[in-house]
Amino acid sequence: MSGGRPTKYKPEYCQKIIDYFNVPLTERVGAKKEASELPMLIGFAMEIGVSYETILEWTKVHEEFSHAYKSAKRLQEKLIAANAMNNRYNAYFAQFMLKNNHGWKDKQEVEQTQSIKIEIDADDEAV
Repeated sequence: MSGGRPTKYKPEYCQKIIDYFNVPLTERVGAKKEASELPMLIGFAMEIGVSYETILEWTKVHEEFSHAYKSAKRLQEKLIAANAMNNRYNAYFAQFMLKNNHGWKDKQEVEQTQSIKIEIDADDEAV
């Protein structure tokens, strides 16, 4: 006999998470276009009646859900980047989200133009 509460996981959540994150870049509000509200994992969890931690656990236990979750994250990444580049999302917020949730980094390449030569005389005694 196994212990614990039965899972609330359903295979249809794979498509549901993708649909939740697959929103248009903008939506009409009156006469103007505004950025769509950013879908968040906590919002999806609340919509289906589970905790954020449960969603993360499902990504470890259900391979098909893990793939759907990764697709949803890519959709979120696209939405953030596109709306930030079009000045629809706050640039600092977008940078924070992309670095902390999508693996983006600041990368600075530094070219070294000087060399250092170190010579060690094998005849010297160690002190």
